[in-house]
Amino acid sequence: MYGILFRSVSETLLELAYNPKHLGARIGFMDILHTWGQNLMDHAHVHCVVPGGGLSPDGNHWISSKKEFFIHVNVLSKLFKDKFRAYLKRSYEAGELLFPDGISHLKERYTFERLRRVLYHKKWVVYCKPPFNGAEGVFE
Repeated sequence: MYGILFRSVSETLLELAYNPKHLGARIGFMDILHTWGQNLMDHAHVHCVVPGGGLSPDGNHWISSKKEFFIHVNVLSKLFKDKFRAYLKRSYEAGELLFPDGISHLKERYTFERLRRVLYHKKWVVYCKPPFNGAEGVFE
């Protein structure tokens, strides 16, 4: 499942950044898995550190992102959600997902598809913000 999460995040960032409609650049980034929320309960999510721009497709110059934001969160959310749901379905159909005792009922196709429908209707949260105190503050 974590592989699906990281793959969906990575492809979303790379595809949207490379698209000239958004940035038109090749970016690098760092993503970190957090497996708990603020209340220390299970809540797997990924934090990403993304530069404010990237290399032009020919690699000859830097393209800075817009001042307001990297890529609008609604655009990021939609593509990430679509990718995650597609990879989840593909992994299920390939028999690659493991269902431990607490969720073993999801092995049944009807139950799994019902979960996918629920995921479709949920609001998926992608949150972007500038670094605190500039780039130096990111790692402090």
